[in-house]
Amino acid sequence: ISSNLLAGKPHALVTVGLFLLTLVPIARVAFCLVLFIKTRDFAYVGFTAYVFAALIIGFLLGHIG
Repeated sequence: ISSNLLAGKPHALVTVGLFLLTLVPIARVAFCLVLFIKTRDFAYVGFTAYVFAALIIGFLLGHIG
């Protein structure tokens, strides 16, 4: 992808953009999970861990399938 991106191919740019759009919510949920663990708010840790697991599983299934 990097060589195609440096060559200016639009498909590579779209692929990188979609990857970043997918990565932002995952990173936000991971950050919130760490924050809730640090503040010992275990109800939100459970909710956030569930959402984080669903995002990771969805990402992996979308990548595999």
